[in-house]
Amino acid sequence: MKDSHNETTLPDSDPPVYPFPLPETSKQTSGQGRKALRWILLALILTESAVFCFLCFFRVPRWQKDTYGPEQTAARFFTDIVNGRYEAAFEALNLPQDDFLSPDGFARYCGAWDFSHVSHFEVAVANCIARIDYQSDGGSSGVFSVPLTQSEEKKNHFFEVWQIHGAGFVRQNLQIQALRDAEVTVDGIVLTPQYITGSSDPVIDSSYSPATVTYTIPRLFTGTHVVTVSSPLHDTLYAILDTEIPAILDCTDMMLSQASMEVLAKTALSNFQTVYDSAMQGKRFDILRPLFSQVPELCSAAEDEYAFLLECFSSDSSPTEITLQNLTAEVDPAGSDVVLSGTYVLEYYSQGYLETYPHKKTIQRDFQTVFRFYPENNQWLQMDLSAFPFYY
Repeated sequence: MKDSHNETTLPDSDPPVYPFPLPETSKQTSGQGRKALRWILLALILTESAVFCFLCFFRVPRWQKDTYGPEQTAARFFTDIVNGRYEAAFEALNLPQDDFLSPDGFARYCGAWDFSHVSHFEVAVANCIARIDYQSDGGSSGVFSVPLTQSEEKKNHFFEVWQIHGAGFVRQNLQIQALRDAEVTVDGIVLTPQYITGSSDPVIDSSYSPATVTYTIPRLFTGTHVVTVSSPLHDTLYAILDTEIPAILDCTDMMLSQASMEVLAKTALSNFQTVYDSAMQGKRFDILRPLFSQVPELCSAAEDEYAFLLECFSSDSSPTEITLQNLTAEVDPAGSDVVLSGTYVLEYYSQGYLETYPHKKTIQRDFQTVFRFYPENNQWLQMDLSAFPFYY
């Protein structure tokens, strides 16, 4: 049994103060500091997220619109055009480059507009069309329309980007028909055989239709374009290709050049003289065959005409001499017909009913006939022989 007097009871008092923290107390304080640091970091993250969200929903869309929006996109494009930066403007069109779709081609397109003194412009967008109202230093004003489209790609994965709709400045499959031996240029660019999509052979019958080809230009800037057609036999033809007119531009109606008409006139006069000299001498048609078309039907018809002429000169009262005077040849520049006119003086012998022997007689008359030609292998071939018999 314990002695109660030997038992000691400590009074209640504050805990003692030690010169250094106990290990358990140090661990507790460190854990609380980490928790406080975590809360501070979390507060910073939440604050930055709030600021970021504010910028995204209130400030960034406005900046994005000012940079990639439709109005600013159209404004940058128009500014490049006004300042003559056609390469940058063409690049904004997002078009494949070829002979006609190029910075130079776009510069020619812009040449139809007077942007040299633009001082102010405003942009309004509706239905993917930017209407640009501009004013010039001289007080004049105008409207320029820019088609727009939204890009499928997004800036930073979620910002919409607007682009120039290049296809709105282009028309497709413009066609030109021209003579096969002609050279065709559009705005100074030669149409090479790669642009030929059709052709027709010459038609040589009662009339003549030359061989033609059809050129197709896949893409061309809208507006008007200068077409030049040159041919060895014809005057240079100038035409305007309007992209808003869907019909084929026909450039086959060309006029013979002065040099070609002179050659054709000399050929017609020479043929005329040769035909009648040969008939007077009773020569066969074979000697004349190289002067005529080798198309069987045409050559046969010319031979029949010449046979009729030979018959006229083979009677007993055939002319003994024919003199041609004032012979002229008038060439139709739109075709290849030659009108031959002149006067013939014909001498022949004729015996009257009461005359005992033939008497020499002379008759003088005007005449006119038409020879038709077509070009082949650098020479003019005659299509027919409208033999004008000498009546007496």
